[in-house]
Amino acid sequence: MRKLLSLTLALFLAAWAFAQDPATFEDVQLGSNGIWQPPIGSNEMSSGGWLFTNNTQNGYWGGFTASNRTDLNQSGMNAQYTAAAGCGYDGSTQYAVAYTMGVQTDVYAADGQLHTVTGCYVTNNLWTYQDILQGGYGELPYGGSTGNDPDWFKVTATGKNASGQTVGTLDFYLADYRFSNNEEDYVLNTWEWFDLSPLGDVATISFSLSSSRGSGYNMITPAYFCMDNFNGGGAAPDLPPYIVNPVSDVVFNEYPQTQQVNLDGVATDPDDPDASSTIRIPLP
Repeated sequence: MRKLLSLTLALFLAAWAFAQDPATFEDVQLGSNGIWQPPIGSNEMSSGGWLFTNNTQNGYWGGFTASNRTDLNQSGMNAQYTAAAGCGYDGSTQYAVAYTMGVQTDVYAADGQLHTVTGCYVTNNLWTYQDILQGGYGELPYGGSTGNDPDWFKVTATGKNASGQTVGTLDFYLADYRFSNNEEDYVLNTWEWFDLSPLGDVATISFSLSSSRGSGYNMITPAYFCMDNFNGGGAAPDLPPYIVNPVSDVVFNEYPQTQQVNLDGVATDPDDPDASSTIRIPLP
């Protein structure tokens, strides 16, 4: 019984480790032009135990590819294989580029099993980023001439079970101009974590793009986004500040009375600049 249990446990752990390997895209073989170039037809790009669909035809491609391009001086179609961040997540060399218009953009585990995916890092494609900021195809930039137009651009992840039925959807805004304060409007050129774990156990996750300027074949904004570290470790938690040099008790013996207290060095924040922290003193 002990031998059987040990073997079963070993097989379970091996399968779990394989399924949980993140797709970093560093293991994808790129061509001399810095992108993954599959043969004509339907393909699967493999990274870290995950498969990413691709459809390549003469003069056309869709789905996922991988890239190591970093030149942010490109524009238009020349920028379609470049992340607006100028590199992969955390300065890595390679990342995925997805083009979603008119093609399946699916991801599934190579072992064919159901899995709960932690998430992935996403950012804008450079061509898309430029189009949102500068306008394209005769359109004004996002926000319009006044900056008040409530434009938006988002990626949607749709989780499906083994029968292909939808079990949940999640949205992530790559650009959002809907805020009443225009200073809060943004278009991403940094890698940000897209939490996919609420989808639960899924066989496939399909990605699509939509915007305030259309969706599908009718979307004017270039239908690209970039991805890295699929099923990776996720965003680091925001650690709270803590007291390192407590202040001695201050006792007031009469009213009114004032006393200055130096709060420099009282608290520190392990993952944010101390200068950005605010100390609030509650009154009794």
